[in-house]
Amino acid sequence: MEKIFYISAGFVGGDGSKDRPFGSFIEARDTIRTLRAAGTVCAGDAVTVLVHGGEYDFAETFVLDERDAGREGAPMTYRACDGEKAVISGGRTLKTERFYRPDAADIACVAKKYPEAAERIVAYDLLADGIKIDDGLQVYWNGNRAILARYPNTAYSFMDEVTGTEVDAEGNPCGSQEGTGKVRQWDYEFTDPDNIVETWESVEGVKIDGNFYIDWASTSGYLTGRDPEKHRVSIHCNGEARKGGRYYFSNILDELDIPGEYYVDAKRGILYFYPEQDITETEVIVTQCPEFVVKVTSDYVTLEDFTIETAKDSLVRIEGTGDIVRGCTIRRCRKSGILFDGYKALFSHNEIYNIGGEGIDMGGGDQEKMLPSESEISDNVFHDFGEIFRVYNGGIFFRGRGITCLHNEFYNAPHLAMSMLSGDLVIEYNYIHDVCYEANDAGAVYLGGWSANDVCFCHNLIKHIVNIYKTGAPNGFYNDDGGAGKIARANLFIDIDGNAFAMGGGRDNIITDNIMINTRLAYDERLYYDQWEMHNAIYPTAGLWNNLILHPAYGSKEWAIRYPRTTYIKATNVRDYQSRFVPYALGHATVRSNVTVANSPVLRRNDVQPDTIRLANFRDNLHFFSIDDIGFVDYEGGDYRLRPDSRVLYELPGFDACDFTLCGVR
Repeated sequence: MEKIFYISAGFVGGDGSKDRPFGSFIEARDTIRTLRAAGTVCAGDAVTVLVHGGEYDFAETFVLDERDAGREGAPMTYRACDGEKAVISGGRTLKTERFYRPDAADIACVAKKYPEAAERIVAYDLLADGIKIDDGLQVYWNGNRAILARYPNTAYSFMDEVTGTEVDAEGNPCGSQEGTGKVRQWDYEFTDPDNIVETWESVEGVKIDGNFYIDWASTSGYLTGRDPEKHRVSIHCNGEARKGGRYYFSNILDELDIPGEYYVDAKRGILYFYPEQDITETEVIVTQCPEFVVKVTSDYVTLEDFTIETAKDSLVRIEGTGDIVRGCTIRRCRKSGILFDGYKALFSHNEIYNIGGEGIDMGGGDQEKMLPSESEISDNVFHDFGEIFRVYNGGIFFRGRGITCLHNEFYNAPHLAMSMLSGDLVIEYNYIHDVCYEANDAGAVYLGGWSANDVCFCHNLIKHIVNIYKTGAPNGFYNDDGGAGKIARANLFIDIDGNAFAMGGGRDNIITDNIMINTRLAYDERLYYDQWEMHNAIYPTAGLWNNLILHPAYGSKEWAIRYPRTTYIKATNVRDYQSRFVPYALGHATVRSNVTVANSPVLRRNDVQPDTIRLANFRDNLHFFSIDDIGFVDYEGGDYRLRPDSRVLYELPGFDACDFTLCGVR
């Protein structure tokens, strides 16, 4: 039997019926708990709570625990009413009438540099309105993420004449503390190429973020001083820096110069904001819920057709079996959209965007017992993720095992679309494009390791992976530093700045039936004898061995049955140049029946090193000089199916010709 209840925002004195709905989620949840305890709602009853349109703000996390659990076939469902927009928000809308024009003295530093901007700035007393100010505070306006006042307004500046040293907790110079377990920190000086810092009234509280040493490592810190005569600035930060490191400054009232920027005077509790239009026409929302907006720690709970938005931290936390998030808009947070651990979950037909970190942090299953999660991520659209934490924060991060990811779309992100540290993943029919736009040594799909076996990446379309600043060449599928046991079949890569496949060595990988246009396939020998990553495979304590041996299931009978090829790796450091099974070699690696297309005999051809060819099954790979030779149905129109008369099908009998019209959301 199904029990149905209703919620309408602010209704008073309701009993949950259609005519007299509950006034809030908390009232509905608590009343249903009471009815269950009294037996009025039986344990086997499905419960559906229909939520009328409106704004439902939460200053604290809305929790559904074991008292709210459903059962298989009888779930606990919270669903927005058909055609109505119900918003579950961890934010608070600021009252338009409480904005005011700040005193001239308060923004004199802005007026001095940007007089037109100073005329537009408005202020709001957050403390007087009871709003807590901390590092998690985020501001949104008319649906857009407001930007903490920064320089430069977009992109980065680049360090020059960098000097500095690692320091201890007291700030004294010291030798490297790598491996000591201590928090590492550095003091640096560098030349300010734009001479901008000397124009600021003060450097107190000014933050610096970016990639000070290399593009795949985020670095952050704060200014500690400046020398206007020498145009030098001093910083304290959490990573190394060098000439050419990219950075931007933020939290600078002096640089509140473009619409959509803000600054908070934390001591006085005043928000300064530069609206794009009149403040009376602008909705400004600040975060208030300190942790998750929604937390589910029970089984068979469904959230459907909501907008869940505005979190200081992450938006949704789910731990359980059979839970579903479907048809929702998940947006506006500092960290992750959804964090999951459990079994048999479904995340389907959601739009996930304006995410500071990862779209979905996907755990699940049991690594020690090798139990699959049996969860599915399907038909979702992920975009504009990694907005704050801009490196290694993709649409999905796979921590769990036994997960299916299919028919999703990923786009518009500074770094990767997905990454994974686990195995038994099926990733099919996804459309990935326009990611890695700030990246160099990266890939739209990033993976590696010896323990993450049976990652099946098949029938996906990856397109236009381009560094917009021309500071690097990101890849499509990047299997880094000897990753093993990956399968990539029947994928299409178009216009990739770097390699379609960047295979950093690695054993037992199978790369077949892929088409690569204006890009190439690279499979290097970095782990092999005397190569630059040989140290990563030295038995028994090198990185790849640690990745394998320290896996909680390694050495068990179940592991040997599931991943027999990992048991073939010889635990030896004796050199054997003829063996495929020493840890430095390639095992049963196969690169076969792949097609590259470019109009040059040299440019964008396969970059496969000699020992890869000698020690792997590398054969039957074709190169064409014209897209017409492939025989697409309508390449310019985006129909990438192969015609029956395709040369590929003729020259590679048995080629797995994917119907790429199936990629993306159904």
